[in-house]
Amino acid sequence: MSTTGTHWSDAQVRAFVEGTLDAPAAAQLGAQVQQDLALAERVARQRAQRRQSGAPEAASAPRPASSGHRLPTPLWWGVTLVAVVIAALAGWKLPRGTGDATLLPDANGLAAGGRLAQALDERIAAEGSKAGGVLVSLTFQAGDGRYCRTFSLDSGIDGLACRDGTQWRVESIGRSPEQAPAGPYREASSELSPSVIAAISRWQAGDALTPEQERRVRDQGWR
Repeated sequence: MSTTGTHWSDAQVRAFVEGTLDAPAAAQLGAQVQQDLALAERVARQRAQRRQSGAPEAASAPRPASSGHRLPTPLWWGVTLVAVVIAALAGWKLPRGTGDATLLPDANGLAAGGRLAQALDERIAAEGSKAGGVLVSLTFQAGDGRYCRTFSLDSGIDGLACRDGTQWRVESIGRSPEQAPAGPYREASSELSPSVIAAISRWQAGDALTPEQERRVRDQGWR
C-alpha cells in the first residue's frame, strides 16, 4: 500500500471514528485508508482504545449538549457517499471491485469487506486455504464473548478481526513479516506481525477453537 501524502491529525482521526468529521473530509480520509496502511492502523488503534475505555459506539453514543456534536444523520452519510464518488472521479485510487475492498472504513473504525469478509465467514483455519489471497490462521473467543480470527493478505497486511453483529470489526492490523518473492503481491503468510500478536494477547480469553468448534460456530453465524 502506498501513502497518498495527506496528513491527518489525531483529532481528525478520532472524529472520523466517532462519526463527527465533516462529510467531505470523512470521504477523503476513508478513501486514503484503502491506500495508506499507517493511517489504517491509526484508525483501528483509535477504535480499539474507544472500545477498551467503554466509550459507546458512534451509532448509539449520545453527545453532551455542550460539545456541539450530533450523531451522524442519514443526510451526513448521504453527503459522505457522494463525496466518496467525487473523490474517486478526482483521482483517488480506490480498489476496483468488491473482491479487492478488503478493509472498509466506517464510523466505528474498520470492517472487513469483500474477499476478506467471505474468508472470515467461511474458512476453517486448520485447512490452511489461501484462496483469493486470504489466509485465516487462528480463531478464538474474546473476553467480551465475540469470536475473533487472525488473517493475512497477499498484499502484505495481516490483522485481527472480531465478529460484531453481522460484520467483522478489524481490531488490529500490521505488516506481515517479509517473505520472498518480493513485490506488491505474494503468498499470504501464516506468520503474524508483532502488533497482531499483541492484539491476540490482549483479546484472547481461552484456547484456540478446534476445527470442529469452528465449524459449529460458523454454522451458527459466529454467535
